[in-house]
Amino acid sequence: MKSSRKALVLVGGILIAFFITGLYVIRQDLHEAMEQANAEKNYVPVEVSQFSNIRLTGPWKAHIRQGAAFEVEVSGSVASNHEVISDTLTLETTNSSYARITLPRLNELTVTMGGVVTVVGFEDDSLNVKLFDNSTFYGRENVLKYTSFDVQGNSQIKLIDDPFM
Repeated sequence: MKSSRKALVLVGGILIAFFITGLYVIRQDLHEAMEQANAEKNYVPVEVSQFSNIRLTGPWKAHIRQGAAFEVEVSGSVASNHEVISDTLTLETTNSSYARITLPRLNELTVTMGGVVTVVGFEDDSLNVKLFDNSTFYGRENVLKYTSFDVQGNSQIKLIDDPFM
């Protein structure tokens, strides 16, 4: 009786070890796939002056985060237009494009024509978000005292407070 119990515990331990090893391998494969997908996008740095407002027009997939320096990288459509006018970074495209944006302070974000924007890690007083024409805003791990949303045309707001996403 004791030896059969030991055998069951041994088999259970081996199965758990295989399960954990399998999860680890899957995690590594997913991590490599994500790195490869980002590498295939071939982000190109864009020279910009200082800005605190962002306007995205077109099917952008943008990731915006707070940082000390102004950095803008784009990937995708060669038909995209980027410029800073009156403290506003404007990115326009007609084809699916990607952007990674870093700036110290974000006052206003306007997204139109189906753009998907993720704003991560901002600690600030306020943020005004305007979404038009089927655009989506994801907010993750932001600390803002005042946030206003102007949403039109089947746009979505998704606020996520999960550090594991």
